[in-house]
Amino acid sequence: MKMLRGVRPAVCVSFALAGVFCLGGCAGSFATKTGNPTFPITVDDARSELLAMSQSPVALERPLVVFGGYGDTGGAARDCADLLRIVFGEDAPIDSFAFFFDADFDKGRTKAIARIRRRFGDGPIDAVGISMGGLIARYSAMDVGPSEGLEIVTLFTMGTPHRGLRDFTPPPIDAKVRAMLPESGMLELLDAQTDRPAIVPYVRLGDGIVGPRNSAPEGIDVIWMPNKRFSPAHLEMHEDERIIADIARRLRREASYVLEPRAPLPGGIEP
Repeated sequence: MKMLRGVRPAVCVSFALAGVFCLGGCAGSFATKTGNPTFPITVDDARSELLAMSQSPVALERPLVVFGGYGDTGGAARDCADLLRIVFGEDAPIDSFAFFFDADFDKGRTKAIARIRRRFGDGPIDAVGISMGGLIARYSAMDVGPSEGLEIVTLFTMGTPHRGLRDFTPPPIDAKVRAMLPESGMLELLDAQTDRPAIVPYVRLGDGIVGPRNSAPEGIDVIWMPNKRFSPAHLEMHEDERIIADIARRLRREASYVLEPRAPLPGGIEP
């Protein structure tokens, strides 16, 4: 506890809430056997594909920004960005950041817009949203009052609560958590936008925090896959080689591993 001495109470609350989220994420930590016939790539095959792509790099068409999730101080978003840099090169226009110290979505949106425009200018970008980061990315793409939003062409999301968190949630004392609750004003605002970015949502079965059904907006079929053995289904989704490989293929303007139409979630999957 020595490291927490002098830390603001709000930060301590965030640590506590992140711990509760961890319990929910670990609830689905064991590998799920059910395979997706329309996303058949295995972890080993994805690793081989990433290696092959790294040996024949392709330049990104647009800058790529990774939006971190709830409780992330920057490490998870940075790890995800580093995996993508393996494919596109160390000098690729890739950035990442987190929202740990931002009190609410408005502050997160303001920071994201300022940082991205300072780094990449006003042009279009692609984005990866890890859990909550997918919602902040969507909010950052909106025009709010006199503030113009980012031009996000494609948003790839990983376990993002597009339809809200599952019943298992920490007490909604944090503004960011309240924004992610089902039927929150923020979710209603995001769903009312007709010009939102193209969203490509991913989820691993066993996600006890968001839930597979909640991980895609209404009208979009989620790309689901079995969880990896002994891996927290939600908390380590950002480093799943299958997701990273498919995002990389799409950004390289190559055929996705996903077969369309996408298979529905297996029967018996909870929200």
